Amino acid sequence: MKIGEHLLSVLSRAQTSVQIAAPFIKSYSLERALMAVPEGVSVTCVTRWRPEDIASGVCDLEILDRLSERPGSTLLVHPHLHAKFFAADGLCLVGSANLTHTALGWRSPANLELLVELDSHKHGLNEWWAKLIANSIVATQEMKVALAEQAEALRISGNPIARPEADPEDAEDTTVWAPQCPRWSGLWEAYVGDKRYAFC
Repeated sequence: MKIGEHLLSVLSRAQTSVQIAAPFIKSYSLERALMAVPEGVSVTCVTRWRPEDIASGVCDLEILDRLSERPGSTLLVHPHLHAKFFAADGLCLVGSANLTHTALGWRSPANLELLVELDSHKHGLNEWWAKLIANSIVATQEMKVALAEQAEALRISGNPIARPEADPEDAEDTTVWAPQCPRWSGLWEAYVGDKRYAFC
């Protein structure tokens, strides 16, 4: 079973509650996941929602609207979230996949991801979730508007947008660099300092 279909299968078995935690959530992927959740089941979703995540397109502001449209559903924000966690009552999936089409194999080419099925009553997972909720804040429309403005300011600034997973203290690892040399021959020699190839 593909990873995305496994997720939908778990969500469809929920009877009381669904819990989702992922730093990157796309609106159309969330909508597909919510369609699998039975009516009357509450959904609590936690995401990261940093301005650079919105500006780079790895997460959508519209996920607040998708959850607001569903009775009993809540969006929370934790700016340092990195875990990926999907639970339906006592059954959960833990691993590397964000709630995006690329991560869940709903788009080609897909990422190579992992979601492991576990009992959420074991391994300290319920305690982890409780701590996450206690340290998160409820997303609001005001927050959404402010993030949209910050993300737009980043986009129009002309400055490189930090990669969402980059360590902000590592200035050399915040942007993607590619060589601009018009010819590949001699590129290695230029890198290692051979002055004959100092200019590409």
